[in-house]
Amino acid sequence: GATSTLSNSSTPTENFFQSAMHAALTPVFTLTAAGQVNMIITEMGVMDITPEGIVLREIHPEFTVEQVQEATGATLIISPELKPMKQ
Repeated sequence: GATSTLSNSSTPTENFFQSAMHAALTPVFTLTAAGQVNMIITEMGVMDITPEGIVLREIHPEFTVEQVQEATGATLIISPELKPMKQ
């Protein structure tokens, strides 16, 4: 009943947020072969895969660099030419 729903550690809002973050980080293009992807485009930003690491090139204006960094779970290299994503 209602008591068990309220005692859960995740609320419907938290579950929605986690699902939205996962969807926002799902690349537009799927992997076809190992080592063949050099760019990731998500709702949060555009990232290049380089030998040095993942470079954040463009960011959606509704997100901060910190939010993208946290959502990716990887250490991002912030491009000195970081710009807003084209809408």
